[in-house]
Amino acid sequence: METITLFQLCLYPQEPMSFAPHVWKTLLPLRLLNVPFKTELVTLTQLREELPQRLGLASVTVPIIVIRAQDGVERTIMDSYEIARYLEKMYSSPLKSIYAPAGNGAPEDTIAGRAHARFIEQWVDKCMAHELRPCVLHTSYARFPESGDRADLKSRAHFLAKCGRAKLDELTAQNADRVWLKEQYARARKQLGLINLLLEERHQRGEPGDFLAGTKPTHADFCVFAFYPYSLTNPSLVRNTWRHPDLPYVSRWLEAMFESGLVSKEELLPEDIDSVETLD
Repeated sequence: METITLFQLCLYPQEPMSFAPHVWKTLLPLRLLNVPFKTELVTLTQLREELPQRLGLASVTVPIIVIRAQDGVERTIMDSYEIARYLEKMYSSPLKSIYAPAGNGAPEDTIAGRAHARFIEQWVDKCMAHELRPCVLHTSYARFPESGDRADLKSRAHFLAKCGRAKLDELTAQNADRVWLKEQYARARKQLGLINLLLEERHQRGEPGDFLAGTKPTHADFCVFAFYPYSLTNPSLVRNTWRHPDLPYVSRWLEAMFESGLVSKEELLPEDIDSVETLD
């Protein structure tokens, strides 16, 4: 029997970096399909400096899984879409699928579900995340302590090198500008509004379930959800997008994700939005 190891970023030993978005696209399918797996937590420094040499790769990004066959041969899969396809092929069943919510439909249902998830993932990464990112890069950077027992200055430096000091300073200044912030939140909310519309239309047609494809979450839901933990470093962003009054079906969908048992609020940063102002 093969063993699977999922590499996951961490800020501190034994504390996963829950706001790293893309790993959720693998973690949730693993849980839905009840796949036995091990998690290995790595810092950003280890991801950049140690894992490539250890795995024999030029560079490593997350999510990445290492599959060890019974004969000891290992292979790696590093793209979330390819990981999802592999998990579906190897671990789906007539009752559980990450693409076909019924789990027992025709092969065409799985093919259509995979195409739907792929489209949603590409749209999220190129459109929705594009509008969320300017509001969270500076708050994500702030999660790396500068001093104390938990300080990891090398990982903090790796994060800064990827973002760029000039860009980070620019975003920090923009997020302090109320006019810019209001307009940026509106742009992000417009993108999430597409998800709200899909969910609202399902409700209006009388179709059961609060997920994108019905009563059970699929990989399409996971691709969207991945950027909710990412947003939690900035409670103001969460209040003005995911939990905005104009997006009631998105908020309802979030609660359905938690009620699914695949993810708990305790795994994530707290929302802390009760005292946060809504900017309209």
